[in-house]
Amino acid sequence: MTIGSTAPETFFGHMTSRPGPTRRPGVLAVCGDIDIANCGPFAQAVSEALVRGVRTIDVGELTFFGAAAARALQNALQAIQHSGEVVTLDRVSSTVRLVLDVCGVADDPKVRIVEKDGQPQRRRDWLGEYP
Repeated sequence: MTIGSTAPETFFGHMTSRPGPTRRPGVLAVCGDIDIANCGPFAQAVSEALVRGVRTIDVGELTFFGAAAARALQNALQAIQHSGEVVTLDRVSSTVRLVLDVCGVADDPKVRIVEKDGQPQRRRDWLGEYP
């Protein structure tokens, strides 16, 4: 995905798909704030990455991830709706995890969540974890 550039790295708002010191090939890395102002471009970038075969999204450098971003992510996942494949959200912070839980993204069978400590996690509620 190259928008307005022929450079080997691609930036779209706060998103990058560039391999580098903290980036891995085949991983879409998002950073900064994803909110109502840029959730459209975020959804487009995720959809395009999924069509290209990316199945891991590194969210470890997000500073804000609102409900609009969660909804945009759900919409972008429609790109693989019938494939049976799973998308891994990697390095998920507890704050982002809360938004994913509240907005229902964590319940989607197409989504695997790996928190910053590297462990897959179960869905949480407001008072603790579900059994």
